[in-house]
Amino acid sequence: MKPLSADETPFSEDWFLDGKLLLRQPLKGHRVGTDALLLAAITSDTGRICDLGSGVGAVGLALVLRAACAVVMIERNRVFADLARYNLRHAHASDHIQLIEADIFDRKAFLREPALADQSFDAVATNPPFDQVLRGRKTPSALKHAAHAMQGGDLEDWLKAAMRLLKEGGMLSLIHRADRLNDVLNALPKRAG
Repeated sequence: MKPLSADETPFSEDWFLDGKLLLRQPLKGHRVGTDALLLAAITSDTGRICDLGSGVGAVGLALVLRAACAVVMIERNRVFADLARYNLRHAHASDHIQLIEADIFDRKAFLREPALADQSFDAVATNPPFDQVLRGRKTPSALKHAAHAMQGGDLEDWLKAAMRLLKEGGMLSLIHRADRLNDVLNALPKRAG
């Protein structure tokens, strides 16, 4: 699977939230759905918020539409990050949202980013890739694979990174598969409560 560049990716522009949010996203592969909008709805909109695995920026932009909060979006896939940059510019949200291209599993890269200091966020919103190995199936879409299959770590590593970013007493908002609830609960560090 050769990853596409943002320039080679066919896209659509779709309206969400009763026409308040316009998102450019890949035409095929992973697309914004109700998970992202539910995640934004359940996440606190006060203080400093991290959107971990932000994709094209739906959660961060929905949060900023709701309240003038400060959001840091983290995305490792170049195509999704480029589309998120486009969406930020066209929503005039660059004053409230910072996008950082980083791999959540690369601790050294995180440590080099001052905006990603440990315990520096009041809330972390995340929708981790659901299928560790896509249950033995390979998708023909490189973008779908990038969004759905964890590469470089597992759910426990992902949740540890999310909790490292979160302040004491902060809020972790998470969307995941119901059949993986035990995995999620077992992977959360003890400080999650």
